[in-house]
Amino acid sequence: DKSANDRLPTFLFFIPRYDFAQIIMDKEIKKTIFDALNVIENKELIYKVWGFEKVDSKPRSVLNFFGPPGTGKTMCAHAIAKHLSKPLLALNYSEIESKYVGDAPKNLKKAFETAKELDAVMFFDEADSFLGKRIENVSQGAEQALNSLRSQMLILLEDFEGVVLFATNLVTNFDKAFNSRILANIKLDLPNKEARAEIIKVSLPPFLPIEKPFTDEEILEISEIIDGFSGREIKNAILSMLLKKAGEYGKDAIFVIDDLKVAMTAKKEEIERLKAEENERLKLKISTKLKEKAMEESEMSKQKGNQNRRGNKKK
Repeated sequence: DKSANDRLPTFLFFIPRYDFAQIIMDKEIKKTIFDALNVIENKELIYKVWGFEKVDSKPRSVLNFFGPPGTGKTMCAHAIAKHLSKPLLALNYSEIESKYVGDAPKNLKKAFETAKELDAVMFFDEADSFLGKRIENVSQGAEQALNSLRSQMLILLEDFEGVVLFATNLVTNFDKAFNSRILANIKLDLPNKEARAEIIKVSLPPFLPIEKPFTDEEILEISEIIDGFSGREIKNAILSMLLKKAGEYGKDAIFVIDDLKVAMTAKKEEIERLKAEENERLKLKISTKLKEKAMEESEMSKQKGNQNRRGNKKK
């Protein structure tokens, strides 16, 4: 009906911001991505001309990126769209979810229709919300709505001939039914020491006013300090350094290697502090749950004792 159609969202597409030259990643991972892209770019030849459609009726153009936050999943989505010379339609669960019961599957269908119309690459962040295991023994309307959304995603992926990219931190939560529709699951790991050094180099602004050039040995030494950093955390540390210097000296700022070292060390301490606070919150939550459970068991034991005493009195 018209009122329902009026509620459908308008999805915006983006011109891709990154290309593969800007992404520091393991060579084998990059090869896996380009092998998958080779299949996507040549699917007409492989499936139609050579007849592979007789073996596999539907070309698969779905890639799933998984791994820790900040490892470049979104950058890869932009780079793939740029490589294919297509716009990017970036979506997350909050854009598809609706306060109107039953509208989320319609919103998802509208997103696929928009991608087809624009010939855009679809990119779903937080993909576990879309591809998670369907809920058995549904007891709430929200659970039924989520199951409907996931069923709709299966149907739409089966029919869609364009490129779909997913990104998630929780690939183990995926429903097995989606695996047959995914061309490749690609894990993006945290960068090693050498990769972190390269990310530092490409993340430093090209016109940074420096006292003297930073050597490879100096940057590699700093890279050792930040073991476990993601690319995003490295960039955020560099941005903090720039903001601090700009605030203190403005256009007169001159950068030295110690500025970079101090910024990375400060970011490391911040991350460690946040992790410690999160661990304390988790411990408190577990402790509270255990206390609540102990109190419940104690209350149940008292009630059972009272019932037994009342029973003995009657006898």
